Amino acid sequence: MEVPRDANQSSGALWDYGGLDGWPWQEYRMRYSPEVTVLFCIAYAAVFVVGFVGNISVVLVVYKNVRMQSSPTNIFIVNLAIADLLVIVVCVPFTLIGSITTEWRLGLVICKLVPYFQGVSVNASINTLMAISVERCLSICYPMSPVGKGVCKRVVVIIWIISLTITMPWAIYFDLQPMEEGSDNQICLESWPTVESGNLYFVLANLLLCYVLPLTVIAVCYMFIWQKVSRRKVPGEPMHNGANMVQRSKMKVITMIMYVVVLFAVSWLPLYVAFSLIKFWPLPPAVESYTVASLPVAQWLGAANSSINPLLYAIFNHRFRDGYRALLSGKICQAFDYSNSVRYLRGGRAGTVAAAAFKRTNNNNNDNGRCDRNRKTIGAIYVHAARSQLQQHTAQQRRPVQQRPVQQRPSTQQLYPPTNRLVKSSSVRETHVAEGSAGSVVQFCSTKCENSFV
Repeated sequence: MEVPRDANQSSGALWDYGGLDGWPWQEYRMRYSPEVTVLFCIAYAAVFVVGFVGNISVVLVVYKNVRMQSSPTNIFIVNLAIADLLVIVVCVPFTLIGSITTEWRLGLVICKLVPYFQGVSVNASINTLMAISVERCLSICYPMSPVGKGVCKRVVVIIWIISLTITMPWAIYFDLQPMEEGSDNQICLESWPTVESGNLYFVLANLLLCYVLPLTVIAVCYMFIWQKVSRRKVPGEPMHNGANMVQRSKMKVITMIMYVVVLFAVSWLPLYVAFSLIKFWPLPPAVESYTVASLPVAQWLGAANSSINPLLYAIFNHRFRDGYRALLSGKICQAFDYSNSVRYLRGGRAGTVAAAAFKRTNNNNNDNGRCDRNRKTIGAIYVHAARSQLQQHTAQQRRPVQQRPVQQRPSTQQLYPPTNRLVKSSSVRETHVAEGSAGSVVQFCSTKCENSFV
């Protein structure tokens, strides 16, 4: 987003260069004093360095870790890192120049491309965050129907098509215009056929579709996630079983994405508020001067959001944290191929055996600097470790079977001891003996007698 005409023509934002003859500030008509200009340069340079290194590291970490590539969330995280890289490389340097100078000296092409790509990157970022929230909501609410990698890749393509299309008017209507009538000094600003059409586009395409609507969808998704998780929790259920471990892992990812969304909303809110005030409300001179003076700070805050996300990944996700450490130490293969894969086996004999085996493999294979040979052995090592752990678990759970003593059925003599009683019957006595579950014996007799006595 470029500074509006009112911001460039505000006399309160200019600096008096009368005593700076011969300085470049007088030639380029800097907006601020030399001290403030240097401060802005340092702030934008810090954002550029941290954002460029951090987002490149995110892409490399996912690219080098095969297991992380299977996660749909990581596909969206890489897409978010690419959108942030677009802001860092294309927008940050030229936004700095446009913020500290009162005239545009970079030509018509840069005037059209910088706001266009900034709008594309912001749109792609917020839509990617919305896609992550929807994917996490579906993963929690419908665990038996996960979203596949193919669907995520198609969603990424759709996100970029929408972003490139919806911000196309900025590439058309941003133009160079003279600062004053008859002046050779030019500024880069929007030049719509009518003021109403420009305001309508800002409200619909920028404010609603790129900010309000995505944040609303994200809030609804997290509301469903919270309800589902709160209902699923069972009091007294052990936290070390497999289902709860998966649940906690998903909640960590959701917490990380929630922080990313909140910081995105907070970072871009001042710029949206400032542009809304300038476009739609007649402000008093003092308030207008303050609003115009805050625009470069608001633009820096929005650009700084592109450098915050890699730091959040390192705080909330151990895979990214280990990946960054591996990139710094130059042991990218050793850190990725195994330590993340069998992290849950640490502390057990299987994890110790597998870690030792993998360490020997790395010592033999890292001499030539190839990762492929390590990846060929990691599968066998991981299967061996998992199998050993399963055997240990099975042996601990197995208990000796206690055999019950065999009870012999009592004989007829024991059931019917001989007596002196005489029974005369013209029919046959039928006796049925049934054995119950508790071992009791029930005797049923059906006797049809004509004359009987005891």
